[in-house]
Amino acid sequence: MATELQTKEWSEPQLRQRLEPHLRRRPEAATLGDIVAETGLPAERTEPVLRQLLDEFNGRLAVDANGELVYSFPRGLHRDSTWAEQRQKLLETAWNLFKIGYKAGIAVFLVLYFVVFLVIMIAAVVAMFSANKDGDLDLDGCGDGCGDGCGDGCGTALWLAPDPFTTSRAVGGSFQSRGPTAYRQQPKAAKKKEPAVWLRVFEFVFGEEQARPDPLAEERDLLAFIRDHQGRISATDIAALTGRSLANAEQVALHLMVAHDGEAEVSDDGQIVYSFDKLMVTAGHSERPTARRWSWWWERPEQPGVLNRNDTTTNVVIAVMNTFNLLWSGYFTLAGVGQLPGLLWPLLGPVPLGFSILFFLIPLLRRARLDVANQERGLRNRIREVARKLFAKHVVSRQLRSLNADDLLRFERELGDQVHTVGQLSEVLEQLAKAWEADTELDENGRRTYAFGRLQAEWQAAEQMRASVNPDRWKLAELSFDSDDESVEIEDEWRQRMTGEPGGDG
Repeated sequence: MATELQTKEWSEPQLRQRLEPHLRRRPEAATLGDIVAETGLPAERTEPVLRQLLDEFNGRLAVDANGELVYSFPRGLHRDSTWAEQRQKLLETAWNLFKIGYKAGIAVFLVLYFVVFLVIMIAAVVAMFSANKDGDLDLDGCGDGCGDGCGDGCGTALWLAPDPFTTSRAVGGSFQSRGPTAYRQQPKAAKKKEPAVWLRVFEFVFGEEQARPDPLAEERDLLAFIRDHQGRISATDIAALTGRSLANAEQVALHLMVAHDGEAEVSDDGQIVYSFDKLMVTAGHSERPTARRWSWWWERPEQPGVLNRNDTTTNVVIAVMNTFNLLWSGYFTLAGVGQLPGLLWPLLGPVPLGFSILFFLIPLLRRARLDVANQERGLRNRIREVARKLFAKHVVSRQLRSLNADDLLRFERELGDQVHTVGQLSEVLEQLAKAWEADTELDENGRRTYAFGRLQAEWQAAEQMRASVNPDRWKLAELSFDSDDESVEIEDEWRQRMTGEPGGDG
């Protein structure tokens, strides 16, 4: 029996519902024609959904010499996160909850217990002095030659102190009053706004609160680069802009192409360059701004992390308070077993002791972790320095020769203030060669030499395509329609019909 032709308008969810199971059953690469022929779905609606699936499931896109796109999903189509990702998320959630609870308890355990232990200490000292039957201690400041009442030359001399508001001092041979008026007349320096006390305590324990990174910051930089380079970008450009490996840069290029309606073009020598003509049309001025809105990856060195931003005095005061609590809570924990009734022992002993230990233990663990992180930052900055030497001039001259670690030692002054060894430079070159797919060769002296041929080829292909673009195609023509103008015409016509007078009120 004959059936009618399919004229149904497929929605995006319906297309996904048909495409995802088919792509899971078909792990090998396929063209749009293969997929459309096997599913019967409309090609025009299927292609944009395919691109979204590539971006969503980290798929792979290849282009042949004729510009034909080939789709594949070597990593599968599944949304389940890995165990490592789930564990990391669980640990982050637990750590954030612990920080919230610990910060809420700081006011109680640090300040309140400090006051409680201080009161206990003062009471103990007073009780000890009161128990002294002989009264040998001279609490009133009188010497042995004084009686019970103390004469004018004895106790009163100790208790009376010079009044800072009435004392005069000699200045240039004359005396100048230091009364309250003089103090008020002295100009006060503008005080720098300091963070609140509790924020300093939080930072002592947990360090500086890191601002959430802008998830679109990197994408804005890439789009700014595209607009500054005739709407053309290659995977090697993305690697040089972000510091990613070429494999990862290809995924970013695929995402940009899907998200911003780009196209993959193939150069004469088979290099892939991504074009974004729709991004180039602008209603702004035709002249480009002189300031760059993007930067190369090697131009952004990482700053070393710090344990906290408090000054030394603040850290000492906080540490002294917690040490005071630690000693007293440790004393009650050891000496109060069986002596303090009910809940008094845990409230004065183990509970504040555990808090005080954590108060010092968390920064110590952070310090160990920070040292490792700073070492990793140092290595990444060395990689940046070498990349700057290798590629920064190449971006301008398009010349990139093979180099080894011994060659880089000749440019020691240009690689920053830190002294590098051949071993360090070899490690850096190895990482760059792995990430940026360099060819490894041995020279006549048996030294390992790296040639970044793919970077050279793709950069040259991108430059050739940019040179062939006519920027006039992106200029706006004279406007043929303006919604505001139309609304004015409609309003005038309405007024004329209602009042009989053009534009008048009647």
